[in-house]
Amino acid sequence: MAMLREIWRNFPRKPATLKYPFERLEPAERFRGKQHFDPNLCVGC
Repeated sequence: MAMLREIWRNFPRKPATLKYPFERLEPAERFRGKQHFDPNLCVGC
C-alpha cells in the first residue's frame, strides 16, 4: 500500500528530467563555459 500511496502522490507532478535532445536547457546567466584543465598551469592545490 505504501507504494501506491507514493505513486498517487507523485502522479500529478511534472517530470524531474528534460527530454534532452528535444528540449535543451538554457545555461544560467552567469555560466562561463566548459571547464578546461591545463596541466602546465596546475599548482597542485
